[in-house]
Amino acid sequence: MISILSLIVLCDRARGDYSLLEKRFAIEGPENSYESLTFTMDFQISDLIEDNMIGYSLYDGHNCKDGGDNDITDNSYLLHRIRTDNTPPGDGSATRNIKIESNVVPTDIKNSTIYESDSDGNGVVKYCLRMGVYNMDRSDPMSMEVNFLEIPVMLTLRMSANFQIEAALSMIDPLLDATARGVAIEAYICDYDDNTVPIMPQTQGQSIRVCVTPIQEILDYGGFMRQIENFDFFRQIPVPTRQSAIDPNTGGIAADQLTVVQCRPGSIICAFETMMNADFFTEEGVISGQGLAYLQLGDEDASDIRSPTMRRMQELLSPNEVLRERPISFQIRINLMTLENLGLPSLVSDAPTMANALTAAKTLCVSLTLLFTIGIIY
Repeated sequence: MISILSLIVLCDRARGDYSLLEKRFAIEGPENSYESLTFTMDFQISDLIEDNMIGYSLYDGHNCKDGGDNDITDNSYLLHRIRTDNTPPGDGSATRNIKIESNVVPTDIKNSTIYESDSDGNGVVKYCLRMGVYNMDRSDPMSMEVNFLEIPVMLTLRMSANFQIEAALSMIDPLLDATARGVAIEAYICDYDDNTVPIMPQTQGQSIRVCVTPIQEILDYGGFMRQIENFDFFRQIPVPTRQSAIDPNTGGIAADQLTVVQCRPGSIICAFETMMNADFFTEEGVISGQGLAYLQLGDEDASDIRSPTMRRMQELLSPNEVLRERPISFQIRINLMTLENLGLPSLVSDAPTMANALTAAKTLCVSLTLLFTIGIIY
């Protein structure tokens, strides 16, 4: 059993009056909150900053990057992700809210470089989060970090001596309960940073990327993605059209060369990108998608599952063997609208060229994605 004794963020929140130029690249916050083993920092930035102009990293001490600490962004014991809002790009006069979530993995944190014990036998986790904004897409070789905040964090945990075993035994029941209620995972159209894409121009020959992730309750209990078992896109009107992205009983392998799957057992998010058949984009309408996914307990590879014969001989199932027999169904729904009907003529150039005329005629916009799951299949 693990309980939280304290969470200390060792910095002053950034606030102030800015000129318009300064406001464009200002970072305000953070506002801090935590629930169970998940810690969230809320930042405010200007609407000039697009998703690809935001970056963050984690370091293994309170000296942070500038003080020479080691970069631990890629780790298995302090999982993290960024959540951006849907504020449209602007001139910098409005604000956006950005959340960065960090999740302690109980089974791994004691063996990490950021963990130590205090005199009372409590666990102490120390790390630093650096959040920065760039002048352009941060992946561009010419990009420059314009502003940043370095935020030292100290977390005190009370752990039992056998917390690793207790975690495996106590977390499986709540996780199964959540899956049984049909709310275990969510799926959404996403970009390459796994952020929600609420609206985007789409033409035939382009791809759609789908992210699948456990809900926060599942993450709190130590549940992670194991694999996406299968997924199909389909629409009924004007012509019934179906396209498989991931075939069943393949271990989550892409159905063909039109799909690329990114899914490691123990990940927070699994994703796949599919180049859609042109028949999906003949006119306005609805594209539906449906699939199955498996969860696992813990973030290590749980793919080594005993055979049914061995299970019958040994009678008892491990937590991950139980989850392996509980596929979870999920769906997405995509509404397609022309740019004209959506009221976004600025997305298509007005230049009177044949190429632009063709683009205007064929461009549809993915205008709405509904995120939900529909329950467990036994």
